[in-house]
Amino acid sequence: MSDRMVLVPVPGPASDAPGMVSLKAGQTLEVPVWGEAGGEFVPAFTSEKQLLRAIPGGSRYVSLPMDDLVDLVANDTEIRLDVGDDQAAGARFAIGEPAQEPVALIREVGQFCAANAAVSTAWRALVKLEGEEPQPLIGLELLGEADPEAVTGLVTARIEAAGVGPAIVVPVDREHPDEFARYLLESTQPFWRA
Repeated sequence: MSDRMVLVPVPGPASDAPGMVSLKAGQTLEVPVWGEAGGEFVPAFTSEKQLLRAIPGGSRYVSLPMDDLVDLVANDTEIRLDVGDDQAAGARFAIGEPAQEPVALIREVGQFCAANAAVSTAWRALVKLEGEEPQPLIGLELLGEADPEAVTGLVTARIEAAGVGPAIVVPVDREHPDEFARYLLESTQPFWRA
């Protein structure tokens, strides 16, 4: 589990100014539940910038440890981190932090990276593609002229052979980041560096 702090929007009158609010001792927190075609989820954000992507006008919010939010949410309700306005409206995927670290997967990918001179940095997250179960996401930044397709294929094969998958493996291009790479670069820390 994680003691990372997250921001959770809270309801309030439209006249209330957006920004962080404090709860008094014993005051209950009404956790928001957003819906889309794939089901309902509780939104949480790693920064005000990320919250403003989903709620452009801003919102009142509380800051609390991720572990506390997990304790507040019903077991069958998903928590999604840093959903953007496109994702809140029903995009094709949601991406965020895993509630539990995929330790065996991270170890296996780290060993691959250490033995492969083409990889400079590796990140991890959790992604839910539309209509599928959530899966670990591995992002790899490659050096020089390395072939992204070949390297991600090798990592995927190693993950499958070790029995620590499934996982989605993507290249991270800092110059032209896609949605996955942007999230990994802006909202997570690498778990491996050359």
